[in-house]
Amino acid sequence: MKSVTIGECWTDFRRQVIPAAASDEQVSDMRAGFYAGAYLVLETMKALASIDNDLLSLTVLEIMQRETRSFIDEVHDAAQQERASTSGGAR
Repeated sequence: MKSVTIGECWTDFRRQVIPAAASDEQVSDMRAGFYAGAYLVLETMKALASIDNDLLSLTVLEIMQRETRSFIDEVHDAAQQERASTSGGAR
């Protein structure tokens, strides 16, 4: 893992994901969402660490992993559809 701090992860995310032409307001909104997501994950991890039930903690993490994987798949599928529609056909 190259980035260690949330700020470093944000910088990497911004460079890789947000278009250079994005407005300051768009960047600010994305940053707020990014940090809100990081906060949610940290709070969830703290809560899971305090539970004396490894199976429950693992189940919660697996549910969160499936949910985020599903979202990533949706984003990738939408991007592929967009590329196919702008290139004149599906591949």
